[in-house]
Amino acid sequence: MRFRPVLATLALSLVSTAVVALPASPAAAAPVSQWGFAYFDNATPPAGWFTLDTSRQWGTWKTAFPAAVATGTRIATGRYYVRFPYLAASGAGIVHVTAVNRTGQYCETVFTRDAGADLIVAVACFRPGGAPDDSRFTVLFTTGSGGGIALSPGGYAFVRYGTAGIVAQDNSTGAGNGAGPIGVGAYEVKFPGVAGRGLSGNLQATAIGPNAQPRRCKIAKWGVSGADVIAYVFCFDAAGVRTNTEFAVSYHRERSVVGPYPPKYFGYLWTPDLAGPSNYNNLYGFGANTGAPVIGLPGHSAYRFPGVGEKETHAQVTAYGDDPNYCTISGWSGSPDLTLGTVCFTNAGTTALTPFFATATSRL
Repeated sequence: MRFRPVLATLALSLVSTAVVALPASPAAAAPVSQWGFAYFDNATPPAGWFTLDTSRQWGTWKTAFPAAVATGTRIATGRYYVRFPYLAASGAGIVHVTAVNRTGQYCETVFTRDAGADLIVAVACFRPGGAPDDSRFTVLFTTGSGGGIALSPGGYAFVRYGTAGIVAQDNSTGAGNGAGPIGVGAYEVKFPGVAGRGLSGNLQATAIGPNAQPRRCKIAKWGVSGADVIAYVFCFDAAGVRTNTEFAVSYHRERSVVGPYPPKYFGYLWTPDLAGPSNYNNLYGFGANTGAPVIGLPGHSAYRFPGVGEKETHAQVTAYGDDPNYCTISGWSGSPDLTLGTVCFTNAGTTALTPFFATATSRL
């Protein structure tokens, strides 16, 4: 089943206004990418730090410190810390978070901080309406592509956008990215040089709420101009109103969502165009990932990523469109084929068929 295209009117209104001055900054790609992912698998754990699901966590720290593990703790209702060992690089990277539930809670990043050699990621989750609420979630930190586009296939770029502009970025071509507001709670982001043919690749976006106010961000529209990828990020408050928000947005094409290559067991898709180049699997090529909305369960979908379920695995989902609808992960499992379940919601928390970007990766 194919989703009906959205944003017919938005396309004209944004394109006519958005390609204005997009301040570009020199890219600051790390020589070697540092990354880690984890799954906060217990929304209401006992007090204190505990080891996060070991089948759903991995990171670059494992090379030098194979016994070290990512840990987590709940500090209040809907408020969590994740500790990635030996990944202290909070000023250089981005975080993506996706809530894992079937009841409409959503999550954001609050801050990242170095703690000695470790990295602390603070996450806040909310129920529909904006009250803090507990939820499981997936979390990913990466400092980027870890080299140039000539060193590995595909392309990768990210922007972390703050109140005054770009505060961290990466681009596998070495170019500087651009970003700027085009309205209240609406932003255009330009990733130079990383495009493939047509709308290929995958985008992920995560709200950053330094004051732990409920915020969500999504991709409203995207396009390609020559070799550049242009993404429009819309952010919303608890009432579903577009609101100025800090955020992280990343693009990956023929690479894993973590940034560098390998990992080499990964896949991604964009539901409005499952037959196009935005549906990619590193083992089986374009169009290999399959799935559809679940009949009889409004808003629920299930997608199969062949061969991706090797060893420790990870997934992220970001909704697509100009409305305040959003999506969560309902679960993922399977080896060697990974099946990812998703469910999407209106701002009121009612399940609703909503287009989205989904990406899944192994640690290998």
